[in-house]
This record gives sequence, structure tokens and C-alpha cells, in this order.
Amino acid sequence: MKAESSVSTEIFNFSTSEKMDIDSTVLFGITVGMEVSYPVGSGAIVGGIRYINDFTKLKVKDFSSGESVEALTRRALTFSAGYQISF
Repeated sequence: MKAESSVSTEIFNFSTSEKMDIDSTVLFGITVGMEVSYPVGSGAIVGGIRYINDFTKLKVKDFSSGESVEALTRRALTFSAGYQISF
């Protein structure tokens, strides 16, 4: 009996409306960020910023040739805000 993986190995190409198989095994990258908090009442207002950057490009399988092609490098900038309740 074959074990099923719950990790999706497909991405969607929005320009051509087709699915492509992900062919990358391991992606190396870095995440850097900063968090701040300001005490207010019984808790604190918190905020943060993070930047994520991969060092290697994501590879996808080209269905027409059967070869792997480099598709993109993931980069993201995220912001967060909230209120932390102390117990």
C-alpha cells in the first residue's frame, strides 16, 4: 500500500491557466525580522515586520519537454499587529 503525501506538489500558472508540478526538493533561504511591543493596560500592543528571501529558484517540470526549468524566487515582506493579553 502506497503512503499518500499531504504536501501539494502543484502550482498554478495564472498567465496560461495550467497547473505545473513542482520539481524542487529543498529550497534554502533566509528570514529576518523585528518585533516591538508597547505596554498598554494589562497587556501590550505588538507589531512586527519580516522579510523572507530564497537563495535558490523554485523549479517546475515543463510538460512539453519533460525538463525542469527555474520558475521563480520566493520573496515576501510581511507586517503584523496585535494586542498581547497578559495572564
